[in-house]
Amino acid sequence: MMQDSYLISVVIISNDESRMADNIASVCEAVHGISHEIIVVCQRYKNIPKYFYKNINLKFISFPHNLGISAARNKGILIATGKYISFLDDDVKPDINFFRYAIFFLDNRESLIAVIGKICIENNPNSTLFRKFSVSAKLNLSKYSQWRLSNGVSIVYLNQKKLFDERLGVGTYFGSCEDTDYLIRMAATGRVSYEPSLIVFHPEMSQLALVDDRRVRSYGRGLSGCFMKNISLGGLLFFCASLAKNFLNALLFLRSSGSVGQLKVVLIKLSSCREWVKIQRAERTRL
Repeated sequence: MMQDSYLISVVIISNDESRMADNIASVCEAVHGISHEIIVVCQRYKNIPKYFYKNINLKFISFPHNLGISAARNKGILIATGKYISFLDDDVKPDINFFRYAIFFLDNRESLIAVIGKICIENNPNSTLFRKFSVSAKLNLSKYSQWRLSNGVSIVYLNQKKLFDERLGVGTYFGSCEDTDYLIRMAATGRVSYEPSLIVFHPEMSQLALVDDRRVRSYGRGLSGCFMKNISLGGLLFFCASLAKNFLNALLFLRSSGSVGQLKVVLIKLSSCREWVKIQRAERTRL
């Protein structure tokens, strides 16, 4: 018999049915003994896998097309009943203690509304997938740290029923930083802390994937959109640091195609700031 509410809701966004069984198995292991529900938002396929019928704590939403990461997560938020909520992708697996530790921190620290963990390479808890997750000490996030450390798949939130901005994130023009925007809005209501003991695992990314032209452009546009929406000193420092990094890389790759690519990213970020302003003006005009 299903409960009316749970301690935690785990929302999984899946674009690949072949990866979902392993993902759900790892989540079920990590939430064992915790009052929970698992909400799977499936994009691009319609068939409900047989194992969904065997677990009463699983809810399944399917769409034949890609909604975009923010819109898909919002579908899960709308039906989530947990006191806390976490968002995972279908290629991410939580450490066995990820949810247990996160709930302990949120239950026992006054005014804490979100905890952030780190993303490690699969089966290697001593690694970090991205350099920005290499922080080893616990800390309360400053306005600047919110930009540097936020990532949707390693965060557990107090479920305030806030929705993601569907103009941001994979599947949109501003194709990233939906998680940063979400965290900034959540942080306005309470404290956010970084806890290195919270770990999720992600497959190792190839160097080609990290420098993929579409990925880099998409991230640049998303960063610009998020910055323009949440203009602050911390955001300005992070945005300027990202531009400086692109310029430095352009100098390092001087006389190569890489140098041109880095300068293009700078132009993309700056032009995307202007594009966000145009969209905001158009939305105000419609209102």
